[in-house]
Amino acid sequence: MPRRYSAAQAAQALQRAARLQVEAAEQAEQARGALAEAAAEGYGAGELVHAAQEAGIDGEYVELALAEIDAGQGLARTDESNEVALTRWLGTKRRNLVVSRVVTGEPARVWSLIGDVFESRRFGLSLQKIGEVHPTAGGVALFTMQPLSRFVEEHGTYSQLSYRMEQLELRMLRVRLRDLGDRTQVTIYGDLREGMGVNLKWARRLTVGFAGSAGVAVGVATAGLGALLAVSTGGLAALAGLGSSLGMWRRTFRRALEKTEEELGMMLAALETQQLREEAFGPKPTPPPIKVDPGPFV
Repeated sequence: MPRRYSAAQAAQALQRAARLQVEAAEQAEQARGALAEAAAEGYGAGELVHAAQEAGIDGEYVELALAEIDAGQGLARTDESNEVALTRWLGTKRRNLVVSRVVTGEPARVWSLIGDVFESRRFGLSLQKIGEVHPTAGGVALFTMQPLSRFVEEHGTYSQLSYRMEQLELRMLRVRLRDLGDRTQVTIYGDLREGMGVNLKWARRLTVGFAGSAGVAVGVATAGLGALLAVSTGGLAALAGLGSSLGMWRRTFRRALEKTEEELGMMLAALETQQLREEAFGPKPTPPPIKVDPGPFV
């Protein structure tokens, strides 16, 4: 039976956890200080990982951060002055999305399942890049989601994951595998910062606009919560009647975040389902190439 903790023990644990979180930030500063006297050529990935480990930071997170930079997203950080505004308007202090699941099978086997499931029409992701280290050996893989309008144009419909990622203005997901012997831990990471900045702009613009005129929704031409709410039934125009546009925006953003996590959880669960299907029926045969007779030259 799982151990239960008294109120005093619970309070002590929460205080300790809060302190550990503060110290984690301090450790990041220490790691940066350890690199202050680096050579003019810059830093190697190994040097950064070593500096982080010296400060008590798991090297895995350094590798993920470097993968973001390699993809051109590493500098997509929010301005410190906007941190309070982001939390106030969007109702959360979270800046990252992390979903993980342990799947039966070795990394090579699970990686092949990931290709079948993640890029299926049900979810709609596309493998964009693999780092110098292959995911089966612990490297990071980058998957992207095309804009919702393009997804609909290409497929005639949309996936729930594409819709939710559009709400969050989240375009990239990083996937990492961890070898656990006959099982593999699959973890998906999403950087929410850039999308939160976009949603903050539209939260302010639409909320202020609706205070004076509900018709401002007609002018929304971007994606994210602003556009998707503005064209939904009732849209954000209903916020004027509710008298709490800020509260509505917070709830909508948090719901979009929760639903995105649910979709990613279902995508990871689908890896097990796909594996069971292949064990029962065998892998899907590779279709033969299509031969087209061009006919006579005209």
